Formats: sequence, structure tokens, C-alpha cells
Amino acid sequence: MSGIAVIIERVARALGIPEQQARNLMLRSAPVLLVGDITRPEDSDVFNERLCIGNRVQVQQAGQYAHIQLYNPPGSGVIATCDLASVANLNTASRIDLRVYDTALSTAALAANHAFRDRRIAGEPACQIRYQDNAATLGESVRSFSTGAADSKPVAVDFILQPGQGILFGGASTNNGLESVFWWTERQQGP
Repeated sequence: MSGIAVIIERVARALGIPEQQARNLMLRSAPVLLVGDITRPEDSDVFNERLCIGNRVQVQQAGQYAHIQLYNPPGSGVIATCDLASVANLNTASRIDLRVYDTALSTAALAANHAFRDRRIAGEPACQIRYQDNAATLGESVRSFSTGAADSKPVAVDFILQPGQGILFGGASTNNGLESVFWWTERQQGP
């Protein structure tokens, strides 16, 4: 989606009007963009969207598949858009799957493993980085790719997660650790 299309979509959403009406309004309006004081944390998030980042290193466990998840917990009140991630096998070259899995993995990463990218904003994101080793693979694979050992691979994720939904990276072989970083945006859930 082009930058102009994104602006039109955001103006339509902010004003609660159809995109075509927002496009016509913008064409008739003077080309003036009012920008808040972005030195204040409350003005740093455009249209109440907050940029987030989270990571986890999951070491190998004998006979187990490693999983690292971005999970939007029920009741979070946010919609999360994950556009980009990176993932690496830690021990051996192998296939990695991007999977859909709407059950929270067993362990939540520490708060230090995820944050708002604007460090002036206090608190932590609503979404969680979670992890789990399991004797079987978890989730439904939607994309597979191979990486070498310790070879970090950027991945276009393109998922929107409502509360109670998650995506994860899972190794396709046992005895292999994973490292993953997720970049996502959170915005308040609408009515």
C-alpha cells in the first residue's frame, strides 16, 4: 500500500468516514498537515498506534521442538499488526515454519524482552512474547523457509492479531534452538 493510500485510510478511520470521502476531502483541502509536538510521548504515536519490539532466544532441548510466539492475550483491548520479524536457527541449518497458533504458549518472556520502541512511553505492550518446547510441532504452518545455523533471516509476516490470537515460529527439527525478534504495532480495539 502506498504512503498516500495509508494516509487516506488513516484519515478515514480517524474521521469515521469512507475512504473515498476522505480522499475527496483531502483533495479539496489545503495541503496543510497539523503535527502534534512529537517531543511529548503522548503525541509520538500517530493515530494512537504504538510501535513495539520483542525478542526471545530459546535454547535447544533434547527431543523437543522450539517455539517462539507473538501473542495478543484475550482482554488486551488492542489490535496488533505484525509486519516484520527475524528468526534464526541456533544450532543447525534447518527449516523454520511461521505458524498460526491461538493458544498462549506455556511461558511468557520477561518484561525486558518486549517494549515500546518509543522509550519515553512508560509501561509495556499488551502483546506478549511467549515460548515453549514441545515433543510435537504446534500450530498450523502458513509459510516455511530455511536458514543456516545462526543465520538470522528477515521475514515479512503481515498478520493482524485480535485479542486471543497468536503467531509463532517453530523449528522443523528437534534439538535446535531458535532466536526471534518481532516488530509490531498496537492500536486500541474499536467498538
